[in-house]
Formats: sequence, structure tokens, C-alpha cells
Amino acid sequence: LSRQAYRRPVNEGEIQDLMSLYSVARKEDDFEAGIRMALQAILANPKFLFRFERSPASVSPGTPYSVGDLELASRLSYFLWSAMPDDELLMLAEQGRLSQPDVLREQVERLLTSPRAAAFTENFVGQWLGLCEIDATEPSHQLYPEFDHLLKVSMLRETELFFAELLARDL
Repeated sequence: LSRQAYRRPVNEGEIQDLMSLYSVARKEDDFEAGIRMALQAILANPKFLFRFERSPASVSPGTPYSVGDLELASRLSYFLWSAMPDDELLMLAEQGRLSQPDVLREQVERLLTSPRAAAFTENFVGQWLGLCEIDATEPSHQLYPEFDHLLKVSMLRETELFFAELLARDL
């Protein structure tokens, strides 16, 4: 679980820290208390709450900045799914294969064809076309008496579906 939560392989020290918390809580209470304590530690850990990446500023001047495979997996997943990387993406990143052009293309296509990519469509179209601001104003009911909540929702959904179709068919 910590591997998924931290979006990278977990080192032995991190495992030992979690096991120590588990052991303390288990001695005081029971198995469930131990698991609960370790889980709380994972969920409260900054490595779960924040995405840490190397800063481009840490690269010496004149040296091109490149993103590592684990950073790439995290960026792809949060960009296209608005969620943490899945096991397949993490596994390829850990193996150092994600940055290979063929593997990267295959993974981008897999992520985009997933139902989880609806988050990308909604977020991208909402920001690009300003649709996330649709509630900021409302047409005059005197000029447009047919405008109602259902029409507004339908307008948004139609735009998202149109963009999703363009994306799915590589148009």
C-alpha cells in the first residue's frame, strides 16, 4: 500500500517505521489497531499528501532537465486521470521502461481509453473553454425562457463528449 501511496518503491527504513507503529499499536490493542495505526501513518505522510519531484533549478546550468520515469508516471497519471498511478504504470516506471517512446505511447493511449480519463476531459475542457465558470452568469429568463438547469448541464456534457470523441478518434 505504501508503494502505491508514495507513487514509488518504498525503502526498507520506511517499511520498518510502519512495522514499528503496527507493533506498538498491536501490543496495546489488537491486529486491527496495528493496521489502523500504520495506515494512518501512510495517509498522514507528506510523501502521500504531496508529489515530490526534483526541481529544474537543482540541475546545473546548461544541462537539459529530464524527468525520471517515476516522476513521469506520476505526472501522466495526475494529468490524464487526476489520480495516482496504477500498478502497471508504476511497474514500468520502476523498471525504467516508461520513458521509452513505444512504451510511453502505449501507456498514454491506455490511460486515455480508460474510463478514468473522463477527469481529463472534464478538467481540460472546463479550463480551456472556461466552462468551469458557467455558473458565474445566467442568461436572462426574459430573453431566453427555454434556458434551464437541464439545458446548461446538457451544453456542458455535449462539449465534453465532443472533445472526448476528438480525443478517442485522434481527430
